[in-house]
Order: sequence, then C-alpha cells, then structure tokens
Amino acid sequence: MSLGRLLVGHDLPLRSRAAGVIVLLYAQPLSRIVRLTVDDLGRDGDQVLLRLGEPPSPVPAPVAELLLAWIGRTAAIQPHVLTIPAPVVADALGYHPVTTTTTNTR
Repeated sequence: MSLGRLLVGHDLPLRSRAAGVIVLLYAQPLSRIVRLTVDDLGRDGDQVLLRLGEPPSPVPAPVAELLLAWIGRTAAIQPHVLTIPAPVVADALGYHPVTTTTTNTR
C-alpha cells in the first residue's frame, strides 16, 4: 500500500492507516507499533515528534495530522474503554478479544 493511499484513504480504519504510515516511514515492526501509547506522540513547538527511541523522530506535517487524529481518538475513548468489559470493547472497535485483554506492561 502506498503512503498516499494511507494518508487519504478515509475508507480504511484510522488505526490501520496510522500503523501503515509508521511501517512505511520509520520501518517499525507491527510488534513495536502496537505498544505505542498516547505519550509516544508529542510536540516541540510546531513540530510533532514520535518516540520510537531516543531522540524522538520528527513527523512530516501530513503524517502528523493522521497520527494526531489517531492518538486523539484513542485518548478520547480510553476512559470509557477501561470501564467496559473487554469482549464488548473488542467487538465495538473491531479488535481481536486477546488485544483488549492484554495488560500493558510499559
């Protein structure tokens, strides 16, 4: 899949688009991408940074918009997700049930 398709492919799930962009731009394995948290995306003035290691990597503007939308959605639903049973969350968000029951050890 091309970077352009991921940036404008609104028919694709946002999480898939964000993960695909990180794979294409930063050559990160999916096992690393699924461990990213809202804290791994930050700002330094106008620059958006993605923490994949030290120092954080700068994110180009079109990609930054996509990642900020993904993180914004994730941050907005997180408090609600924590109060709902994992199988319900998995079904509602289209995740595999194992994904929603895995404990974050970070």
